[in-house]
Amino acid sequence: MKDFVYLILRQSVSPSLRFALREWTARLSQLAGRLCIWRWEIVRFAAQTTPSNTVIYAGRKESRKLAASLRRMPADGVLSSFSDGFLPHFILISELPVPHALCVPQYLSTVIPTGVPLESITNGYGSELKNLLRKQRGSYTAVKTTEPQEVDRIENTMLRPYTVARHDNEAVQLTTTTVRKFSQPEFGRLDTVFLHGEAVACHLGCAFAHRNKRYWHSLRFGYPESVFADRKRYSDINSMNTYMALEWAVQNGFDYYDMGISKAIPDGGLIQWKKRRKGKLDALGNHGCFYLRLPDVGAPDFLYTSPVFSLEGNEICLHLGLPATLDSDTIKARYREMGFGGLSRLYLHCVREPSQASLTLFRNLYLQQDRPTDVKTVLHPS
Repeated sequence: MKDFVYLILRQSVSPSLRFALREWTARLSQLAGRLCIWRWEIVRFAAQTTPSNTVIYAGRKESRKLAASLRRMPADGVLSSFSDGFLPHFILISELPVPHALCVPQYLSTVIPTGVPLESITNGYGSELKNLLRKQRGSYTAVKTTEPQEVDRIENTMLRPYTVARHDNEAVQLTTTTVRKFSQPEFGRLDTVFLHGEAVACHLGCAFAHRNKRYWHSLRFGYPESVFADRKRYSDINSMNTYMALEWAVQNGFDYYDMGISKAIPDGGLIQWKKRRKGKLDALGNHGCFYLRLPDVGAPDFLYTSPVFSLEGNEICLHLGLPATLDSDTIKARYREMGFGGLSRLYLHCVREPSQASLTLFRNLYLQQDRPTDVKTVLHPS
């Protein structure tokens, strides 16, 4: 009876409205969790630059590790008294808003517009990736998998082992019920990918609609241990698996291919990997955030070491630090991979106005994007 009622509601409510309802539910759930201040703690992270550059985390214990990983800091060292850390140079990461703080997303999605020929997308790939796809695509096939026993086998031999291998004890597994559900045509699709007849990968995806645009979303990728234990083999097969999901989205008339979420770390490996496949950042469905208050002194140095994204409404911004002690060549080398699509603004934090050559350098990062990115400078005391 429950499933019947769900199907009736699903058919009577538009896909865009269903997505909006899920959005509001997720937002309320996030807010309710953050308001549980009796579960909060105050923790000092180890300094990354100077001893005076103290980083304080104020929030739920279960969120501490994520806050630390976003800033790439060890999550240890409980603060015994407020006076130890609240100095002019302190940095505060809070689960609730504080004055003059940036709203830093925990995760961001990466999407690829697919309303163009596939070649228009892959033309922007690097030569090595393009050669791999051109030479090996014909050796791969994808087979839709719906039979319950085969779905369970794929889950146990590919989806679960691969998730554990990537995330260890932090792995968030889909339930068997969820995998079975999204393997069925009315909810999603589970493909088993074969290379020369050997099952080497799988992809679990689903469709959703947002603002009258259709998205094909990658829920999970999976690989057997024989693949993910071999770094070179995994790299090639993973690239092909992602490409085949993109290919399917283009061939089936979707407006976007959603590659899934990544931790919102600008120089993180996964978000950079997706950027190289012409993905654009999107805040789509990502409601978890922290509030980051920068230090009164030393913000450019902190942001040079730990660049951050921020949200201004639904717009994504990037904050980079320009320490006064570093020359332009060092800055250029540090930030050459920061040309993300989907950004609204780029903030350059510095102690004096950057030169026109430096501003041109950063503007050039976004020349190939389909919308302009504002470049703004934020001056800090030295």
